[in-house]
Amino acid sequence: MIRRRHLASCLSLSLMFATAPLAARDLTFEERVRAQEAIERVAYRHQVGAAKPFEQVVPREILEAKVRRSLKLSAALASEWRAPVTERMLDGEVRRLAERTRMPERLREIYAALGHDSLLIKQCYVRQILVERLAREFFASDRILQATPRAEAEALRADLESGTIDPDLPHPRRTVAVVRRMDDAAGRGPATMAEAATAAPRSPRPLELPAEDYRGLRERLPARAGEPGALEEHADAYTLGIVLGQTETEVTFATYQFPKRPWDTWWDAIQDRLDEHSVVQAVSESGVAVPAPGSDSACVSGDSWDSGSLDAMPHARFQHTAVWTGSVMIVWGGDLGGHKKNTGGRYDPVTDTWLPTSTAGAPTARDEHTAVWTGDRMIVWGGRDGGYVNLNTGGIYDPNADAWTPLTTTGAPAARYDHTASWTGALMVVWGGYGGAYEITGGRYNPATDTWTPVTTTGAPAARYQHTAVWTGSRLVV
Repeated sequence: MIRRRHLASCLSLSLMFATAPLAARDLTFEERVRAQEAIERVAYRHQVGAAKPFEQVVPREILEAKVRRSLKLSAALASEWRAPVTERMLDGEVRRLAERTRMPERLREIYAALGHDSLLIKQCYVRQILVERLAREFFASDRILQATPRAEAEALRADLESGTIDPDLPHPRRTVAVVRRMDDAAGRGPATMAEAATAAPRSPRPLELPAEDYRGLRERLPARAGEPGALEEHADAYTLGIVLGQTETEVTFATYQFPKRPWDTWWDAIQDRLDEHSVVQAVSESGVAVPAPGSDSACVSGDSWDSGSLDAMPHARFQHTAVWTGSVMIVWGGDLGGHKKNTGGRYDPVTDTWLPTSTAGAPTARDEHTAVWTGDRMIVWGGRDGGYVNLNTGGIYDPNADAWTPLTTTGAPAARYDHTASWTGALMVVWGGYGGAYEITGGRYNPATDTWTPVTTTGAPAARYQHTAVWTGSRLVV
């Protein structure tokens, strides 16, 4: 069971920082860049596997781009949605951080890096967090910007209700999923070890859920087969479900998905006409001081679960990947009821916020792939696409720039899924998996040269998939 923290107890223990007085001054662009560098250096000190100099991983152009983005997002809130950032909004975000942070010691470190200067904290750290979240929320829910996909979704629902469209027939927006109650599947499998060794994985395989989760899913779907469900709005799409068939322990349903206008394409089109110099600072001498984050020991017991943020997280999914950078968890890909995803999110426990990963240049949608963290990049490889076709493609994601670059396929291992991938400090080692047959092959990928070399099969373990692999510091153990 997940147990929530009682954050009020954290607040009661919070003290006010002896922050520098809020000077009545405008920050220059250079001051903002220096503050951004101080923030990024805190994150880099904690980055897992960091081996390159800070200046190489977070160059000056990235610092400047982050400052400009924060100011342009502020301008967009004012010009597009008549919601300029105010001192009251920044003060509210400061309080939210004090209440909601899951890493108060890291938040204190960031505030210290900014000299406990309330002006710098609010303008260069808090504003950045606030405007990114608000702008994306306004964009996702904007009825004018999202009018086309909503109208398409409403029209299709009407056609399903009238019988104009048969839900049993293929449709460009339709995917089918089979979900089975797990207690019904318990103990079932190949009758003999020989059958287990030769049986190919089912494609697509039913999703098996515990009884409680199965009931929750079933309650969200229409009660009767052939009856379209209500139109549901998500951050990146409108969806509706319709039951195709059901038994007491299994349900087959179709989901129709209508992607919303992508944030990346809209932002690319609008950002150049936004005036970063038009932004009002919105901090004065009367602003509140910055409250200290709560005591770690007072907020969380030594062995407990925390639900984490429930705001703006990626779509529910399974068979995705997640890596920890030292500052954020990056979730990517996976399956959403038959819809393979090429989307993801970055969760920051310091601010208790999610931000989407860019889809520009991202690998194609997939699940059952692998992801490794290199110390400054995430490498994604392999898996299966929406047509259950095995893949030997991938991409490299830079969370600082929020940008993707492709992996070469020259010399790459054969397409597969349910393999393993391990990071050695210099190479990603892929081995095993299923690619039409159980694999005994693998490959070593060098991101510095964008090249693959094969893994020897001499003396290798028997072919397999859904295995495990760990890197010891000098050997790969499968």
